[in-house]
Amino acid sequence: MKMKRMIAGLMAVFVMGVGVPYVSTVTENTSVMTASAVDSGTYEYLTYYNYGDYIEISGCSKSATEVVIPSEIDGLPVTNIGEQAFYECWNLTSVDIADSVKNIDALAFCYCKSLKTVNIPDSVERIGMDTFGFCSSLKSIKLPDNIKSIGDYAFYGCSNLASIEIPESLTKIGGYAFYRTLWLEEKMKENPFVVVNEILIDGRACIGDVTIPDDVKNIGYGAFASSSDLKSIVIPESVVSIGESSFGACAELDKITFLNPECEIEGDNYTITNNFEHFYGTIYGYENSTAQAYAEKYGRSFVSLGKVPEKDLSAGDMNGDNEVSISDAVLLQDCILGKKELTEEQLKSADLTGDGVVDVFDLVMLRRKVIYGE
Repeated sequence: MKMKRMIAGLMAVFVMGVGVPYVSTVTENTSVMTASAVDSGTYEYLTYYNYGDYIEISGCSKSATEVVIPSEIDGLPVTNIGEQAFYECWNLTSVDIADSVKNIDALAFCYCKSLKTVNIPDSVERIGMDTFGFCSSLKSIKLPDNIKSIGDYAFYGCSNLASIEIPESLTKIGGYAFYRTLWLEEKMKENPFVVVNEILIDGRACIGDVTIPDDVKNIGYGAFASSSDLKSIVIPESVVSIGESSFGACAELDKITFLNPECEIEGDNYTITNNFEHFYGTIYGYENSTAQAYAEKYGRSFVSLGKVPEKDLSAGDMNGDNEVSISDAVLLQDCILGKKELTEEQLKSADLTGDGVVDVFDLVMLRRKVIYGE
């Protein structure tokens, strides 16, 4: 949070329309800080830490050109590539990572300007902040099938990166992760909404009055930041969260509407602004919604859309999650046993026989619907 606040503050010095600045995130290597408590060693071009039950790659010779990261050192699995391990290895052209590695930490390959090929195995689940920042020779990358998250600025400034294979497993994408890549530039030409796995990662090409598509669940950190032509935006009920600085420094933004009363608005005062600090427009949302709470906390103008409308639940979908499942059957069973009271809308949804009475016959039909899809 401290790093992001610093970034938001530095962004204020940039002229509108210039773009999103890159802020160097070189920090003291936390692995080095704990090195005295562990053994260290060398393996070919590599240096490493032995933590007793796993190995972390901590550094590499600046003269290395082709590197193979082994699956084991000292009889222990190599599971991590540490912070700044290959930072500014300008001669490095290729890296082959063993399938024992699970995490690649922040800045690990940042400024490896000659790096052309990287083999990331499916064992890797997390790629940290700035990991491949400014690898300007990198043209394509295949993210591993089990990847869950990539950090802020992960591929920032990879100016020749045109092909990125992204699996469905990726559910968390950091801010500006693909900023200043050929891949993102092409995606923005195809559609002003760049959506990856239900995450809207970039909408800066949007102009005028905009409505977010219903297939979006999350709006990423900084997704619309510094959009100079955005006038108004409607965020549908499908969106459950908007990231920090999502609408920061949107100079012409006058109206933002939240249709999900529980939408999480991450970050702080900078999340919705016209000039990095103030928002002179109006936030619209339902009574007692997160939108109202945000507006009141940061002194924004707020207009209520009234009370939250009751959902028109489909047959059998008593919990309103848009699918009929075992959880609905449990809810109905608890109602019949007197353990749970249902709302009027839930009772209508539970009455599958249509006889105006919710009883065991409805439960039987619901179970068949869950098991056989009838």
